[in-house]
Amino acid sequence: GVWPDGTEVWCQVGDLDPWDAVVTESTGTAAFKVESEVTDTVESGTAYTIFIKYPTTEYAWFEDTVKRTRR
Repeated sequence: GVWPDGTEVWCQVGDLDPWDAVVTESTGTAAFKVESEVTDTVESGTAYTIFIKYPTTEYAWFEDTVKRTRR
């Protein structure tokens, strides 16, 4: 679907500064690009929440914990 102009999406991971998404309202999508030097410091089990804010409404969109895997 289409999101209204001005829609914002961000992710709060633990106590880190929020990670803002690039929002494309016309396709109703949000994309995150967070460099490994930031994500490498996040431990497995850390809680995170993805928020969405339409021009008049803000809410927690998704909540979970980080699940790290070894490569």
